[in-house]
Order: sequence, then C-alpha cells, then structure tokens
Amino acid sequence: MDERGTEGRMYGLFDGFEEHRTPSEIDYKRLFETGMIALDSNVLLNLYRSSRRTREDLLAVLEHLRKRIWVPNQAVVEFWRNRGSEETLDHHRTKSNQARQLLTRGRRGALDILERWAKEVQVPFEDIESHRDELNSAFEGVLGMIAKQAEVNSIKEVGDTSKDPVLTRLEDILRGRVGPPMDKSSYEEALREAKRRGESEEPPGYEDYKEKDDERAAGDYLIWEQTLSAATERDCELLFVTGDSKKDWWRQRTAFTPAMPRIELMNEMRRRTGQRLFMLTPSDLLRLAEEILEINVESSSVTDLERLENAERDKQSSWRWDYDPDRESVVGDLPPEAVSQVEAMAESLTEIGDEISRDGGSGAKNFVMPDVIIQALVLEDRHQILIIGALLIPGVG
Repeated sequence: MDERGTEGRMYGLFDGFEEHRTPSEIDYKRLFETGMIALDSNVLLNLYRSSRRTREDLLAVLEHLRKRIWVPNQAVVEFWRNRGSEETLDHHRTKSNQARQLLTRGRRGALDILERWAKEVQVPFEDIESHRDELNSAFEGVLGMIAKQAEVNSIKEVGDTSKDPVLTRLEDILRGRVGPPMDKSSYEEALREAKRRGESEEPPGYEDYKEKDDERAAGDYLIWEQTLSAATERDCELLFVTGDSKKDWWRQRTAFTPAMPRIELMNEMRRRTGQRLFMLTPSDLLRLAEEILEINVESSSVTDLERLENAERDKQSSWRWDYDPDRESVVGDLPPEAVSQVEAMAESLTEIGDEISRDGGSGAKNFVMPDVIIQALVLEDRHQILIIGALLIPGVG
C-alpha cells in the first residue's frame, strides 16, 4: 500500500488529526516560553472571588508570564461590566450573608421540629431546654466562623479604582497586553456570525443564546474571534485560559481523558493560523506553573480555584430554587412548621429537577406536604424552581 498522500508526502497517525493529541508537559513548557497566553474575563474577575492566598498565587503566576499574556478587548469589556457588581467586589461578604441567612433559617426549622416533637410525645419543655441551647450554640459558632472568614478574604478599598490592590497589580501586568476593539463594520459582522453560530449550536458561545440577549450572548464569540486574529498576526500557538466550563468550549471530560477544547475550535484555529490550540482552567494553570516554572504555589490555591470552577459548573447544570416574588409574600403568613416543610420540599425538588422536567416539562405544579400545599413554577430552560404559593391545609395549625 502506498503510504504517501496525494501530494507525495508521508503521513503519520496524528497528521490532520492533531486535535486528538493530548497535551504534554513539553507542550506547556513551550507555550510558557513562546506561545500566546490569552486570558478570559473570568480569570481576572475570579481574583476578587478567590481567597487571599489564592489571589496572591494567581497574580504571581500572571506576573511571571506577563511577556506571553494577551487579553482580548472583549474580555476587558466584560471585566469592567461585571467588576462593579456586589457579587464580584463584595463576593465573600455576599456569600457569607447568603450562607448565614440559610443557616439562620435552618436553625429556626431545627428548633421548630424539636419543639413540635416534644409537644407531640408530651416531653416537658424543661427536658429539651438544654438541647435547644446546644443547637443554638452550635449554630452561633458556625455563623461566627463564616463571618470571620469573609473578613479575612474580602479586599479593602475595592470601591476606589485608584486604590484597589487587584487593579493595581493587573494594571502593571496587562500594560500593553490588551488587544484593540473591533471597528464598527467588523463588530457588526462578528455579531451576525455569533448569532448564526448560536442558532446552529456551533461553538463557542451558543449556550449563552439560551438565556441572554443577542449582544451579551455574542461575548464568547467576540473573545474567540479577537483571539484568533491576534494569534494569526503573531503566528504562534495559543493557550486560552478560562474558567468557563460550558460545553460550547470544552469536550466532555471522562475518567480516561482530560478536559480538552472542542474539536471544532481546534480545527478552526488550525485553519485560520496553522497553529495548535490549547486550553486550561485557572486551577490547571496554577498547577502547571508550579510544576514547570517552579513557582511556589500553595496546594490550597489550586483547590480553591477548582472549587470556584466546580461551583460555576454546578450552577450551570444543577437546579436551584427561590421564592417569587419573595419569601414574605409567599410564606409570611404560615406557621414556622409549615415554612420548614415548604423549604425542605423546595430543596428536595432541586435534587430531582431533571426528572420533574422530563415528566411534564416547564410549567406550574402542585406538591402536597403534611401541613401545606406548595405551588411551584418549574423553569426547565433556566434549571430553576420558583415557589409561588403555599396554602395551609384546612384544619392544620
């Protein structure tokens, strides 16, 4: 059999199929020395969401790699668009307050259950009083620990961009490293292409068209297009670092294969630039920087970023619940025992959200508990369950 191609050259197993080659440590060492390292906006934003130790380690790695770093203009647009939110600037206190509210709600429910049990089996109140105190003390200890941790990791003076320590470090690292904005004609053409890809589910970015307006949904494609253009000009390999875990960027990770870019993206990169595309999450960047560049990185920093990435992945794939319009409007008039039942059922529904949507799709549904009938709105496209009503069963309470 002739082993030569139609043009007479010899072909090997990976020739024309480079997208199937798993990156090696040698590849990443070469990228750190000669490649272009493009950062997504979430890499910069996660500096505010990370612990203090992780923040320092990630900034140290970025400073070490600054000569190779490049940031697409659209990523900076999205950085400034999202930086000012409470979720970003006050991330640790916001998450602390949310956790403390849920725990306080759980404490009320636990105490209500204990008192109800005592009433139903005729246990004198004085016999459970010490246990009530133990419950309260345990909850107070956890609530205090969460508040203290938030203070440790929160960044001071983030409201003033001239004093924000994260911005001060980033400004130095990214000086001369941000790409230019598209001209009006190129931008409009890119918006049209992004929408076409969204409608045909062609990566990247089509997942965003399920929940965002067209211009916001185009963000991932704009970042991709600007990055490809820069890689073409530089004629070098590309390492794209992103905390975005959606399937319109990544191939599915299995027990046998690591996370790798979508084959379509690797092929497009090769067609446009003749070069190879690599992708890493921020946690993998830290891990490899420690191994290859011998930068001192705490193992807890890698774990911290992995948790952030997993939380984002869970947020995209898991179900969540909320009151609509708010808790007071829905359950404000119910006795505490009934409220506990409503919220316990809501938590349970998030565990079986996929089954509920498969059985009946989106729409209003009723769920009956011992003391209350719960009215819920299941939103399949948003993976959300809204508790819109709760009626006490006659004769209860």
